[in-house]
Amino acid sequence: MPDAKAVSLSCLGYSGGSSLFGWCPGLVLAGIGWTGVESAVRLMCAVATSGALLSLRPTHPPAGALNTRLTSCPAMGGGRIGGLPG
Repeated sequence: MPDAKAVSLSCLGYSGGSSLFGWCPGLVLAGIGWTGVESAVRLMCAVATSGALLSLRPTHPPAGALNTRLTSCPAMGGGRIGGLPG
């Protein structure tokens, strides 16, 4: 069962974010019009996409990198650790 504090913080973050990203384009609409709102939404999408892409980590090691996974258990008679011969 989720922690009540975590759920409350999640709801607060969601509500705050949706309010902020609803309020900002509203100011743009009042000042510039619908073309400005479209540009503001495109900018927010580009910023969100860039943040997501920059925060992703590669799932595969680069070519030639040493395998650091335990490939067999030495305690059970296996002799290879991290891709090195035992």
